[in-house]
Amino acid sequence: MARSSRTMLAHWKGNYRILEAHHGYIQWLFPVFESSGMNFHSESLTKDEARQIRRDLVRSKRVVQSYRLMLDFY
Repeated sequence: MARSSRTMLAHWKGNYRILEAHHGYIQWLFPVFESSGMNFHSESLTKDEARQIRRDLVRSKRVVQSYRLMLDFY
């Protein structure tokens, strides 16, 4: 299974059987400050990383792409 949001966004759009079969991807697409109980390979988001995402246009766009992927899936 892919372990980067770039890979997921590039290869999973429209291939929703993968999203149905796996549930740990949410922490890769939407990192949070707390530890995950679903994906033990993901790491908690730090305040500095969150700030970097907000300040970097490419990373910010990736968050929007992730939302669009999930909205289409739902």
